[in-house]
Amino acid sequence: MSARVAIWSGGIVFAGVAVAMTIYFTQVGLEQADQAASVIGAFIAVASLGLMVNGVMAERRRSVSAGPAEQAQAAAGFGNAHNTISGGTFHGPVVQGRDVSGLPPRHPSPSGMAGDQDS
Repeated sequence: MSARVAIWSGGIVFAGVAVAMTIYFTQVGLEQADQAASVIGAFIAVASLGLMVNGVMAERRRSVSAGPAEQAQAAAGFGNAHNTISGGTFHGPVVQGRDVSGLPPRHPSPSGMAGDQDS
């Protein structure tokens, strides 16, 4: 299923549930609607907790089944960034990185070009 179909399907289901809840709550009255909303909210919270536990367990199984090299990369955060520069004109070095420290400060030259350095 494409993302577009999933988004439209979710929106239609949401709209249908909202309309059904509005009709139900207007028919039963405000007090019973409040009680029903509390119960529905509690069930949604329990279901969300179950989904969260399921996701955590799946991630643990995935990390345990990975080899030592994959575990080290995942711990360091490697393998999840793809930096690309395209187009444009650059007047000096371009630094892309994660957790970069210790770079000397750059001072623009009088001409305003970052790549020009004063002597």
